[in-house]
Amino acid sequence: MDNNQALSQAHCSYLQEMQQEPVAETWDGEPIYENEEFFDIDGDYVINEIDALRDYLNENYTLKTAGRG
Repeated sequence: MDNNQALSQAHCSYLQEMQQEPVAETWDGEPIYENEEFFDIDGDYVINEIDALRDYLNENYTLKTAGRG
């Protein structure tokens, strides 16, 4: 498969996702589509992506450093 074919397939996949109806919503209002992985954290849905998890933790928890007040 050449780069143009790969790009075309990725584009088609993206367009198909955009046409889907969300099946749920994340804690911050983002759509969750069929087959997407997410964590259910006490009723809050968080997509299984590093940035989404970091945003959720920063918004809902206090970061502390061991050995410091």
